[in-house]
Amino acid sequence: MPNRTPKLTYCADRILKERKGQYFIDWEGCDANGDPWEPTWEPKRNANAALVAEWAEEKARRFTKAQSIKCEIKDEEEVDAVDQRRRRRT
Repeated sequence: MPNRTPKLTYCADRILKERKGQYFIDWEGCDANGDPWEPTWEPKRNANAALVAEWAEEKARRFTKAQSIKCEIKDEEEVDAVDQRRRRRT
């Protein structure tokens, strides 16, 4: 009978970033010294469906927030432009 090493699984807390073919994963728990595990870049195939779904929701929230900020900036720029035109008239 061949000697087989058991497959280890680790608990991920969340995905922090992604790049081509990889996720930057924040891990749950601590090492033997009590220090939290450092996040690592892992192949996308190592992330389960629940973790990826949570990441997709987080990216959507970030996108919505960024769009909102862009709109606020655009509105402020329009207000500034109107104020400048008013000053020129007086």
